[in-house]
Amino acid sequence: MPIGSRVDLDNEATHWDQDLSYGQYLGFEALLDGQHPRSDQHDEMLFIVIHQASEPWSVRTSL
Repeated sequence: MPIGSRVDLDNEATHWDQDLSYGQYLGFEALLDGQHPRSDQHDEMLFIVIHQASEPWSVRTSL
């Protein structure tokens, strides 16, 4: 997927009986909106994704 492209999560269904998609449940839109690579390096997006997952986890476990 090209950098900056959007993922359509509107029709993603969850496995439980709610009127909420998987993407909405996990807040993918806000998460994806926070991904702004500053270069064309092949591993920069991986760096961003890993740190988007690990930083909040670190903060939550240190409280």
